[in-house]
Amino acid sequence: MNTFIRLQKLCRMYNIVKIVKYSLLIILLVLYKFVVAVDELEKRTGIDFCSQLPDCIENELENSVDYKKWSFN
Repeated sequence: MNTFIRLQKLCRMYNIVKIVKYSLLIILLVLYKFVVAVDELEKRTGIDFCSQLPDCIENELENSVDYKKWSFN
């Protein structure tokens, strides 16, 4: 296979990787619009998700919405 054809294939693969990367980024950006605190989810569902935790930890955890610490790796 000559070098030109190999280069074309590499460029196509690179473009596919870029498309997938940006598609995942868009999905994550849209996902973050739906993030709510556990406290809000408990109000909507009537379920106490953290009832076994001490109140000081439960309150801090339920009121936080820090999605920046999430990892999707």
